[in-house]
Amino acid sequence: MIKYYYYFYFYISIILFFGIEGIPTQELDLKVKNGEENINKNMLKETSIPSKQSIPNVVLTSKVDKEMQEIEKTIQNLLFHHKVILFSKTYCIFSKRAKEVLSKYDLKELEVVELDIVENGPKYLKALKKLSGIHTVPQLFVGGEFVGDARKIISKDASGTLKEILQGANVLFDKLKHRN
Repeated sequence: MIKYYYYFYFYISIILFFGIEGIPTQELDLKVKNGEENINKNMLKETSIPSKQSIPNVVLTSKVDKEMQEIEKTIQNLLFHHKVILFSKTYCIFSKRAKEVLSKYDLKELEVVELDIVENGPKYLKALKKLSGIHTVPQLFVGGEFVGDARKIISKDASGTLKEILQGANVLFDKLKHRN
């Protein structure tokens, strides 16, 4: 049985390497990058795809990529416009604990994005992983910088580092000005 797999992979590799004659080619719709205007687009052909209908993942992938790019832009926009932003989930005990810690501070602003309520929440979490390196909630950002998850938020609060970060970002109300 294993012998037949070797033959199968051998023939597939030959087909992929040399191509199959008789299959119509399709031109790729490519945008030319700056400084590369001399590329002949007719030279760029794809020979292994007979039609777009036979492989729907090709089309779906580009839609998913565009959707992820839009989500990443939205996250960047949120981080730019809000000095303190917490990505969380309403039912998550760690998110609730992070909110409790943040509620101790007299913040000028706190934007909370509940990923279980927003549309495409799991995709937001996937995009956030690129920024933070973690795939769980909560995720706290101050001044556009990732501060940490619940464990780090709690430990930074206990050590006084969180207060320093918040003061450095100028997001705490000055208690002396608000005593009147």
